Amino acid sequence: MRRLKSTKSWILLADSGTFHARLLTSVLSETPFSKIDLAHSSEEAWRFVCERPYDAILLDQSLEPMNGLSFARRIRQTKTTQNRFCPIIMMAGHPTMTLVSRARDVGVTEFLAKPVSQRAVVERLEAALRNPRTFVQAGDFFGPDRRRRAEDYFGPERRQRRGREVEVDGLTGAPV
Repeated sequence: MRRLKSTKSWILLADSGTFHARLLTSVLSETPFSKIDLAHSSEEAWRFVCERPYDAILLDQSLEPMNGLSFARRIRQTKTTQNRFCPIIMMAGHPTMTLVSRARDVGVTEFLAKPVSQRAVVERLEAALRNPRTFVQAGDFFGPDRRRRAEDYFGPERRQRRGREVEVDGLTGAPV
């Protein structure tokens, strides 16, 4: 895997767990992600978000008093924050598919299951910064495009057909 340049990236680590936050700060100290602002509550994290642009945000789902999902949604929905487009990597001790789906639906970029390793955190941060995703607004969703690959879909058609033909450039096509 290609590593990022040696320039340091600003990271916001928002984690209510003192032990895990200290451990993660220590783990990242020898990486390009050693410039860390540490927030132990959602209020403190919001103050940081409003003060400075970050290269990435590491966010614990069990953040208090506002949990990680609500905090991520707040970042994505607040049009005036300079971190609206910032990659958000959520961490959780007991992730479920429902939690991962909900995190994706509020605009989280990546997800990590705790306990995390230095390698896993660095890989997620590097991937988020090296390959930034396009942001989309669709209904009440604002966040990174949830599609990771721009491949054609070859599975079964699940959309309902309306039974009318379409004409494009003088050619009549199948019903849509």
